[in-house]
Amino acid sequence: MKKLLALTALVSVLVASGRAAQDSQPRSFRGKIDLLTVDVAAVDAKGRPVEDLRPGDFVVKVDGKPRSVVSAELIKVNRGESAKPSRPTDALISTNAAPENARRIVLAVDQTLITPGMLTPLLRTASQFVDRLTPSDYAAFIGFPEPGPRVDFTTDKAAVRKAMQTISIGQAAKVLTNDFDISLYEAFTMTGNERTQDSTSDGRTPPGPVMQRVLERANEAGLCTFGLQQCQRDIYNVSLTTASESRLEGTISLKALEAMLKDLVPIEGPKSMVIFSAGMVSEDPSALEQVKRLAAAARTTINVIAVDRDRGELISQTNTRASSSLFDRSFELEGLERIADVTNGTLFRGIAAGAGIFERIESELSAWYLVAVERQAGDPESQRIEVDVKRRGVTVKSNKTVVTGAIDTRRPAADLLSEALSSPFALPGIPLRVSTFTQRDAAGDKYQLRLAAQIGEPGTPAGEFALGYVLTNEAGRVLTSAGSQRSLAPLASGPNQTLQYDTAISVAPGTYSLRFGVVDKDGRRGTVVHRLELPTLDAGTLATSDLIVGNLPAEGESLTPRVEPQVTTSEVAGYLELYVPESSRDGLSVVLEIAEGESSPALARETLTLRPGQTPGWQVATGFVTATMTPGRYLARATVQQGGAPIKTLIRPLTIVRDPGIVSRAPTRPRGVQMSSELRYLTATYIIGLVNGLANVVGQEEFTLSKPDRRVTSELLLVRYPGSKRDLIPYRDVAQVDAKPLPGREQRLLELFLKPTERLREQARQIMLNADQFVPSVFNPMFVIGFLQSDFQSRFELTVNDAGPGWPREVKAVTFVEIGRPTLLRTGAFGDIDVPTRGTAWIEEGTGRVLQTELQVGRGKSLPTMVTKFKLDERLQVTVPVEMRTQNPDGLAIYSNFRRFDVSTDTIIPVPDAPR
Repeated sequence: MKKLLALTALVSVLVASGRAAQDSQPRSFRGKIDLLTVDVAAVDAKGRPVEDLRPGDFVVKVDGKPRSVVSAELIKVNRGESAKPSRPTDALISTNAAPENARRIVLAVDQTLITPGMLTPLLRTASQFVDRLTPSDYAAFIGFPEPGPRVDFTTDKAAVRKAMQTISIGQAAKVLTNDFDISLYEAFTMTGNERTQDSTSDGRTPPGPVMQRVLERANEAGLCTFGLQQCQRDIYNVSLTTASESRLEGTISLKALEAMLKDLVPIEGPKSMVIFSAGMVSEDPSALEQVKRLAAAARTTINVIAVDRDRGELISQTNTRASSSLFDRSFELEGLERIADVTNGTLFRGIAAGAGIFERIESELSAWYLVAVERQAGDPESQRIEVDVKRRGVTVKSNKTVVTGAIDTRRPAADLLSEALSSPFALPGIPLRVSTFTQRDAAGDKYQLRLAAQIGEPGTPAGEFALGYVLTNEAGRVLTSAGSQRSLAPLASGPNQTLQYDTAISVAPGTYSLRFGVVDKDGRRGTVVHRLELPTLDAGTLATSDLIVGNLPAEGESLTPRVEPQVTTSEVAGYLELYVPESSRDGLSVVLEIAEGESSPALARETLTLRPGQTPGWQVATGFVTATMTPGRYLARATVQQGGAPIKTLIRPLTIVRDPGIVSRAPTRPRGVQMSSELRYLTATYIIGLVNGLANVVGQEEFTLSKPDRRVTSELLLVRYPGSKRDLIPYRDVAQVDAKPLPGREQRLLELFLKPTERLREQARQIMLNADQFVPSVFNPMFVIGFLQSDFQSRFELTVNDAGPGWPREVKAVTFVEIGRPTLLRTGAFGDIDVPTRGTAWIEEGTGRVLQTELQVGRGKSLPTMVTKFKLDERLQVTVPVEMRTQNPDGLAIYSNFRRFDVSTDTIIPVPDAPR
C-alpha cells in the first residue's frame, strides 16, 4: 500500500472475543465542616511509607480523649510522572490553580549564622532533590531574614535550582572577641542561672561555678588589675552583651520564620518546609508557641538541617574556647530541635553533602494519610491531637496541634485584599487566570498595559468582589497599585461563562511583577503573580502589539482583551497594531489562522485588512476568520509577512463555545448523501499535514486484551521509507508482555532508524509478523487515516450522514465501503486473498479534521472492529491517536509518550489541487 500504509499482507484470522478492560479512577476524599483532618506520615523502620493502613488502624485522641476515625485517605505521589511540555501559551497566562494533592515544599535558609562555604555542598544536594520532584510539585526557595534570595512557589524546578546553585548566601563567621574570651554557653549561664548581677551588687554572695572559672582564667591572664569584684562586674557586662546579641539574632530568625508560616496559612493543603540553619538560640520554650500554632494552621511540617559552623577562627583563639565549643553548639541547636519537635519534623545534622537526609525526606514525602475524625460541639479553635497506629513497627508523624479558623474572614474586604496582595505566595482560595496585552501609547515612549483577569470557575455567580493589583519592579519596589469594590456578572448567559475584569496601566519598558488579587463576599481570597518583560521601544525596527481575538464586535465597538475569549459565533475577530519604520512599510500583510496548537496545521485562515493607525507609521490589522470548528480550545495565530515571507507570529488561546443543546440528530434517510468534492479536498489536505507531521514518530502503546488476558507494551512507529516522498511504514514493536521485557528491541530500532537499507519494508513486515502473536496486526489505529488520502478515496464509496446524538452539528459521519479490487489489506500465504474494509470517520465538515474513526475488517460475523480517537499532542504539535477500543477480541489501547527520532524528514507530500 502506498503512502501511509505500505504493508498489505499482515492481516491474520481473528475469532476470539471477550470483554473490554476498563480503568478505574481513585476517588478523592474532601474534608467537610464537621470534620477535623490531620496529615499523618506512617513509615517503617527504614523510613519507607506504609501504604496499606485502614481507618481502623489509627488511634486518634483530641485533647486527650479518643475520637472515632471517620476516614483515612492515602495520598500517594506518582514519582514516575513525566513532565508536561512547556508551551508558548503558558507564558501568556498566569494562574493560581494547582493540581489536586500537589505537594508544596519550601527550602529556607536561616542566614544569621550560616557561612557560605559550609552550606554549598548541602545546597548542591538539595538542588538534586528538587530535580527529583514530580512536575506537578511546587517548590520555593527563601533566604531569611530579609534581604535574601527568594523564589516563590513554582513548578519551574530550574528556577529554584538556579537560585540555590548561583546565589551566595550567608555571612562571614562571627568571632566572639572579648578580653575575657567568654563563650556563648558561659555568657548565658552567668547572666541566667547564676544570677551574677545579684552577687556583684551585694558583695557577699559567692560567684557561681562558671563565673568562678572565668574569674580564675581572667586573673591568671592578668586581666583583673582593678580587683576581683570589679573584674566580676566587667565579666558580667561582657556576658550580658554577648547573650543579648545572640538572643536578638534568634528572635529575628524566629520572627522571620513566623512570618513565612503566616504567609502559608491561606494556602490549602499540606506543606513541607526544610530549614538550613547553623543555630537559633531560644531559651524560653513558650516563645515557640506561635510557631507551633502557625505551623498547625498552615499544615506545615518543618524538618531542620543543622549546618556545621566554620569554627576555625573561633577555635584558633585559645584552647579554652575550644573546650567550650561543644557546649556552645548544643546551646545553639536546642532551639532548632524544639522547632522540629513542635511541628512534627526531624532535626538532622548536616554532615558533608547530606545525601542520606534528602533520601529520607523524599521517602517520607512520597505518601501520607489524610485522617479525619468527627468534630464535636464546643470544640475550641486550637486543639491538641495525638495520632498512633495499632500495627507494630510503624512510626507515625503528625502535627500535634490542629487549628481551625486561622483567618478571620469577617474583617473588611479591603483589609483582606491588602493582606493578600502583600503575601509573597499565590493564594488559591478563588481560582484566577491573568493575562496582559501590550500596546504603545500615543507618545511612543511607554506601553499601555491592558490587564485581563478571569475570576472563579465557569458558572461562578454574579456578586460583589474586592479587586486590586500591585506592580513592582525587579528590586521589589512598588511602582503603582489600585483597589476597588466591583459588582461582577457573566458577560453572557450559559453554564460555562466566567466572570471577567479588565483595566489599563501606563508602564515604561522594564521587568515587572504584577500581583492581582480578589476577595469575595465570604472572605475567600485569591491572588496570582504575572511576570512581565517589556522591551525597550525602538522606532527603527518593526514591532507589534499583542494579538487580541474574540467575538466579532458590533459596528462602532472594539475588541476587549480577554484571558481566553469564548467565541460563541461562527467568526473569530482579530486585532493587531503594527509599529512600522519607513524602511519596512512595503509588502506588509497579516494572516490570521485558527489551529489546534502553536505549530499544527491551520484549520482556517484569512488575510486581515490593514489601515492607518492613530500615529504616522502605525498600522492596524483587523478582520475575522470563519470558525466552523467543533466546540473546544484552539489557538489563534497572527503571522506578519513581508513580501509573502513570515517575519513574526503572535498567538492567543481561545475557546469556541456552542449551545450544548445543539447537536446533530440521527438521519431519517436510510443512506447518506455522496461526499462532496469540497469535503474530500478538505479531508485530504488535512491528512497531508497529519501524515507529514507523523513521519518518524514513535509512540508508546499500552494494549490490554482479553481471551487470552494479557497486557502488551509496544512502540508504535511510522517510519518514512528511504528515498520516498510518500511512503510511511507503520509497525508495532512489542517491548513487554505482562510486564516482562522481550529481547532485541534496541537493535531492531537501531537498524530501522540509523541503518536504513533496501530491505526496510521486509524488516518492518517481519517485526509486525513477530508482534502479531501478541497483538493482532489488523489493530492499527492509522489504517483509516491512510484510506482517506486523496490517492485512495476513489477506492471507496464515501457517503455523509449526520453524526448522530452527542456529536456537535459541525461534525459529520463519513461512511466508507471499500469497492476497489484487489483490496488494500490482503491475507493468505501468498497475500492473494482480499480483505475488504468498511467503517466510519467522524470529520469536521468545515475543516476536514478527523476526530474519530471506526474500522471493520473482513467478511462475515464477529469481525475485528476498532474505534480510534485522535487528539493534538502538545509536545510534537501533531494529531496522534490517544485511544483505540477493539472488538473480536475485546481490548483497549492507550497511546502516550510520542516523540520524534532525529532523522532526516525533509520530504513533504504535495497538496492536491483544489476542487474546481
